[in-house]
Order: sequence, then C-alpha cells, then structure tokens
Amino acid sequence: MYEEKNNQKDNQKKNKEKRDVKSVVKDVVVTTLVTAVIIFVIGLGFYWFQLRPMQHYSSANTLLQTEDYEGAAELYRQLGDYEDSQDRILYAEGMIALRSDDGAAALQKLDALQNGSRELYQALQGRIRAFVSDWKNKGLSSDTLLLLLENSFKYDTEGKLDVNALTLEAHAELVEDDFYAQYTRDLDEDGEEELICLTKEFTVKAYRMLPDKNQEIELSEEQQVECFTDFGDNALEENLETAITCYRKGLEIADSPELEIRLSDALMEKSRLFEEAGDFTNALYHAENAYAASGDKEAFLYFYGLMKKYISTLEEEEAASSWEQFTADYGEDMEIFELSRDPEEETETVEQGHSEEADSSEENSEEEPEGSGEPAEP
Repeated sequence: MYEEKNNQKDNQKKNKEKRDVKSVVKDVVVTTLVTAVIIFVIGLGFYWFQLRPMQHYSSANTLLQTEDYEGAAELYRQLGDYEDSQDRILYAEGMIALRSDDGAAALQKLDALQNGSRELYQALQGRIRAFVSDWKNKGLSSDTLLLLLENSFKYDTEGKLDVNALTLEAHAELVEDDFYAQYTRDLDEDGEEELICLTKEFTVKAYRMLPDKNQEIELSEEQQVECFTDFGDNALEENLETAITCYRKGLEIADSPELEIRLSDALMEKSRLFEEAGDFTNALYHAENAYAASGDKEAFLYFYGLMKKYISTLEEEEAASSWEQFTADYGEDMEIFELSRDPEEETETVEQGHSEEADSSEENSEEEPEGSGEPAEP
C-alpha cells in the first residue's frame, strides 16, 4: 500500500514535469511567433515607408534622366510628398508641355517651380531656353515661339538669346506667301520695326509684327522703291542677278536717279564677270544695258572701253566691221562725251563703274535706320 502511494506520487510528479515542459515550449513558441510577427511588421513598415519610396524615387529619377517624362511624373505622383517629388512632377510636366508645343503650360510649370527646388527651377529655365534657340528642330510652332519670347525674362535672365532675331524668324514663318528674302525696318517711323518681305514673284510686302500675328500694311510707291533698293543692296554680294532684278522692279514703280546708278553699277559688274569668263557677247550686252540704265559718262566710258577690248581680239576685217557698227549706233554719244572714233587712239575708260557714287551710297547705307540687315536666302 505504501508502495502504491509512492508510485502515485511519482506519476503525479512526472505529469507535472511534462506539463511544465509543455508550458515552457508553448511559451517559447508563442514568444517566437510574436517576435517573428513584430519583426515582420517592422520589416514591412520599413519596406513600405522607407525602402519602397526610395526605390520608386530612384526609378523615377532614372526615367527623368532618360527623358521619359510621362513615366517619371507617374512614379513621382505615387510618392506624394516624398523628398522633392512634387517639384520633380512640375519639372517633368513642364518638359511634357514643351514637347507638346504648349508654351503656356510650360511657363505655368516654371512659375510654380519658382518657390520650390532652385536646381529644378534653373534646369527648366535652361531647357526652355534650349527649345527656343532651336525652335524649329524642337518642333515648336511660330505661335508658341512668340509666346515664349514675350516671356523670355522668365527663363533667359542673362540675355543669352537673340530675341530680336528669333522674333523675326517667327513672324517670317507666319507669312503665308513664299518669300525670297526679308529684313526689318521702321517704315512708318513709329519706333517699331516692320517685317519687309520680298516674295518669289518679286513683289514687296510689309507686316506690322504684333505679339501673336502679322498685320499686313500698305506701302506707298516711295516706300516700295526704298524696300527694293534695300533688297538689291543686300543681295549684291550673294546674288547679283537678284540685285539687278530688285533695282529694275524699283525703277518700274518710280524714277530714281540713285537707283539708276545702282542698277548701272550692278550691270557693269555682271558685264565684268562675263568678260573674265571670255564671253564678250554677254559682257557687251550688260555693258550696253548699264549705259541705258544711267545714260551718264561713266557707264558709257566702260561700254566704250569694253568694245575696244573686244575688237582687239578680232581679225582685222571683222574688227573694222564691228567698230563701224558701234560708231554708227553710238557716234553721237561719242561726240557728247568727246571720245575718239579711232579705236587705236588711247582714251580714258572706266574699269570700276561709278566708284565715287558707289562709295558714297555705301556710306549712306551705313547711316540708315536699323533693320536693313542681310535678307535670308531661300
């Protein structure tokens, strides 16, 4: 009986020990699970609130650098107020606006950035300036360019852009007719330059350059002659034939002794070019027209001297016949200018045309109002 009681005590003790072990194991398991959950929650929170935004921000910055502005803006929006995401959204949207030819929206984003990130503000300023300076290749329209130029003080604070030249380009692009050349000049002396265009049909048109459009204005005959003279002068070095045509068009509108001299000199220059090429036929033709244009001694002396050069290249019989025909046509002129009918006699001739008058006209052209610049060739 005593032994049975001892066995019961032993069993009770063992059972208690087992329960204690199970309790300890249970506590360990619970503690482990709780710890794991806590670690998981902390890790999830760190990922969600720290690591994930960092990854998205880094990805968005990469998209911004590769000029995927739409993708970058979308990621920045998901980040809310993380770091400078809101400023970067403005920058990306500004670039999207520029690429979409929406100058007003681009300027709006720039204004919104003014009180934000200085780095991004200056970066957007630079990008707008780059788009404006290369506006055709960047796909900007004339209307957008004019809007941006009107607000150039917002992004071109150092005056790096040639606003006047770009404004001229934009207004020239707005002209519906095809034109051969253009320049600006204050025709009505109101302090504002007008856009003067030479069309492919060699007519002159003038436009008042308003902020967003061109307004065609009517030119008087005197103004038309002045414009044709300017276009002729501007084309002299690049295209002599264009200069000659412009001078002739001006003379068709009204007589102008000054323009006659310009036309005569241009024709003499054309004659000299043909003479240098050994083409006396065309050289004499233009020399004769040069004299017909001005009717003065200098032009005739040039024509007369060229004719003497020409007959010196001919056989004796052909030379005599050509000189006889020349004296028959221009004998009276030779008498007026006191020139010998003997082709062998040394006589003063002109090689450079109206040199004094040409020099004088060049000096005067330098004193003309601003805007008589070099026209753009097509």
